[in-house]
Amino acid sequence: MTEAVNPNPQDQKYDRQLRLWGSHGQKLLAEANVLLIGGSAVGTETLKNLILPGLGQFSILDSEIVTNADLGRNFFVELDDVGKSRAETTAKNLHELNPDCKKSTPIKKSLEDVLNSPEFFDSFSVVIVTGAKEDSLIKLSDLCYDKDIPLVVVDIFGFFGYLRLQTKEHTVVESHPEFFVPDLRLNAPFQALIDYANKIHLDKEHMTSKEHSHVPYPIILLKAIEHWKKDHDGKIPSNSQAKDEFKKFISTMSWNPKEVNFQEAFQSAHLVTLPPRIPSEVEAVLNDEKAKNLTKESSNFWILANAVSDFVKNEGKGLLPLSGAIPDMTALTENYIELQNIYSTEAESHVKIIKSKVEKSLTSLGKDTTSISYQEVQNFCKNAAFICCVRNSKLSAEYNSNSSNFNMEALEMDSNGNGPWYVGIRAGHKFRLKYNKYPEPGDSNNFKPIVDELVKHLGFPEDYVTEDHIAEILRVENANLHTVAAILGGIASQEVLKVITHQWIPLDNTFFFNGLSSSSSTLKL
Repeated sequence: MTEAVNPNPQDQKYDRQLRLWGSHGQKLLAEANVLLIGGSAVGTETLKNLILPGLGQFSILDSEIVTNADLGRNFFVELDDVGKSRAETTAKNLHELNPDCKKSTPIKKSLEDVLNSPEFFDSFSVVIVTGAKEDSLIKLSDLCYDKDIPLVVVDIFGFFGYLRLQTKEHTVVESHPEFFVPDLRLNAPFQALIDYANKIHLDKEHMTSKEHSHVPYPIILLKAIEHWKKDHDGKIPSNSQAKDEFKKFISTMSWNPKEVNFQEAFQSAHLVTLPPRIPSEVEAVLNDEKAKNLTKESSNFWILANAVSDFVKNEGKGLLPLSGAIPDMTALTENYIELQNIYSTEAESHVKIIKSKVEKSLTSLGKDTTSISYQEVQNFCKNAAFICCVRNSKLSAEYNSNSSNFNMEALEMDSNGNGPWYVGIRAGHKFRLKYNKYPEPGDSNNFKPIVDELVKHLGFPEDYVTEDHIAEILRVENANLHTVAAILGGIASQEVLKVITHQWIPLDNTFFFNGLSSSSSTLKL
């Protein structure tokens, strides 16, 4: 009788998310240290969604005390907490959600208190800020940008929510594309694949009906294109008419209409007719100055990109390393496994070549050759077709910009009509900076000139923000509704997880939520 294997308690606890971002993603999350500036409802909701899946450490910077108003909008304060430090109270209650997360000593200071000490921010992986005044936010933006610390600004204003992600440079290896073309190399087959296809003969002399109906569709396509090229001077179908004829030819190869594998081949005919190419986003990474010119400060991402670029120019003959993965298909188990082994073996040969190039680069840079593991190289090669680098603008540049460099078109083209709300709420923050409070009913005479000035500054028409927009902004008095806080907190934490795990492509760069119309807009401002 075999002895039962006891699974790791941590793996059991985090099983659901391990299926999403893997053990390597979980490790990065467990090593992360997040700073939350402002223990507001939306701030604590954001942090909650990071602590539950296993954030390593967090700190809360907040000079405010808990008020009666907090009780109606923040789930992480209680009646007995009124009058106590909001940083201390929210940190204690959040920590109870997951004891695995290390809680730092609450920092009972304001953002303004720490801005003159830039070294304060050095230990943090990500900074989340909510409720900051505009002038302090601009200083924080510059500070985080200079230190290359991702900054997430998340705020709510009544029924509206705003999220802004600032990253000086963020690299992504595992972007998890929802739709992608499988990397089968049918338009540029490697020798082992050609040899395997040549062993298979699609005729009744060599196989039964069952075997014929379970030939993997990549082999059917290779056989079809080989036959086509013989009859067309070695050329592949290059126009729509020829491609249609090629698909008809695939249909004639089937012994009966019920053969699903031939239907799969028919649907995937484009895999042999499309010329092989590298996605433009990946080309941009491989041709980036940081990939071309490595230094001692180069991150693993750029060292790997440099090696892949060299592989493409030489051994790859213009192609990326093979991913090694094949999709599900109709096939006999033994045939599928054999085909899978052919692809994985070829992919491993590419990984070994690139690992050798990586070690050579590490040596020349005076770095430890084991600092980039074989598994890391393998993962990079597997996802080489989807790597990307996101560099977005500073928040301070957006806030200080005028119509010449502010992306007006992003707001004007927004089909949900959220542009005027965005501008109106920006004006609300400017009002707070001037009058030390958010606008409320009765402040119309003081608020409208600020709105008009901002509209003019950004280059919009005079009536871009209407009286109705202004009236609604005044009516809500910057109310922090918990329902809106929960929505924005969920979205903000998702973006933080992308940044920490270096998986999925993060927001570039603004998200706006409109609870009045139940709409949202993603904007690049």
